[in-house]
Amino acid sequence: MKEKGFTLVEMLAILVLLAVISLIAIPNVTNTIENSKKNSFLNSVDGLIETIEQEYTQIQEQQLITEVIEFNLTTGQNMERIDVKGIKPTDGYVRMNPSGLTEVFVKNERYCAKKTYDQKRAKVFLLKDDECKEEAEG
Repeated sequence: MKEKGFTLVEMLAILVLLAVISLIAIPNVTNTIENSKKNSFLNSVDGLIETIEQEYTQIQEQQLITEVIEFNLTTGQNMERIDVKGIKPTDGYVRMNPSGLTEVFVKNERYCAKKTYDQKRAKVFLLKDDECKEEAEG
């Protein structure tokens, strides 16, 4: 009579195969999650910039702007009428020059986003990166 079941060698082979699959899959899933969080923060920053540009346009219609206007998330300066969907960055600023170009440095508990006047879109960095630390100190 034949016995049904797996031998110890077959079980070990299956365990090794599962271990190899998880070693390949886990980093890919982790990177996908991290990229999704970064993109979500970047979309929030884009929404904040767009809202501030609209507010800036309304201010400009009422008066001639000849200097840089700062919208400061840390102090709340010029932020009274800024309403953004999603999770708003907690700290930093958005500056608009008289030409309507934006300079941005904002952060939340995990990321910071930076954009100079000549860049088209903000770049996102981990808060522990040097790009975030230099701006926070300067």
